[in-house]
Amino acid sequence: MAGASRTLYGFRESLSLELEANAGVHTGLQHHSEVNTALLLRWRPFPWNRYLNTSVAFGLGPSYAFRTPEVEQHPRRPAARLLVFMPVEITFAQPRTRNPRWELLVRIHHRSGAFGLVSDARGSNFVSAGVRYRLGDDADLNSRESRDHARAPR
Repeated sequence: MAGASRTLYGFRESLSLELEANAGVHTGLQHHSEVNTALLLRWRPFPWNRYLNTSVAFGLGPSYAFRTPEVEQHPRRPAARLLVFMPVEITFAQPRTRNPRWELLVRIHHRSGAFGLVSDARGSNFVSAGVRYRLGDDADLNSRESRDHARAPR
């Protein structure tokens, strides 16, 4: 899987709204290509961040499989190529860095019909792990907003 993300807005140093898009080829239990995009909310402040910088994120958006995924086929439920994408992830990075560029991540890659809202398809869940490098000013967005907030007259 390869992807790109952008922080759209940072709410102080705690919460950020991000947009991401991914494309990938599944192998193993699945053999298909997929594209997805999602809006994510990311929470950053944890009491142990001085030892291990941590963030958690939850997202929602569309997922399109170019072939019907085998693991989503079921004799009593139709499979669908277009489903809801719900990523849930936790990231870990070097401590004492407010917005690190390098992160390790563990993610649940969830596709579903959203309880019949989009489809009655079965969907799937996969756990994945990876490394992320944040490009450009994204890693510094929250830092800039914190400085700007501190300078603002009260």
